[in-house]
Amino acid sequence: MVLVTSLWLATRCGAGAALGVVLVVLVVSLVFGATTIADSTLWIVGVLAWPLTATSAPRIAGVLTVTMVVCVLAGAAWSAALRRAARS
Repeated sequence: MVLVTSLWLATRCGAGAALGVVLVVLVVSLVFGATTIADSTLWIVGVLAWPLTATSAPRIAGVLTVTMVVCVLAGAAWSAALRRAARS
């Protein structure tokens, strides 16, 4: 999910924007993926910590659904951005 989103950002806005967003997501995931916060409803904010915090069936189902939707949308956006960049 992070890879496809980063590819879209790098194509659309540049490598600096993609790197900045990935670093912000990393820091937020480290904070909200901690053990104390992971037990609350804020676990969903720590995207990169989802493999560690999605421990029940509803959480896993939610994570898989969100991941698939974001990957499909980001992949389509990346494809459109590549076509747009190739034309210019």
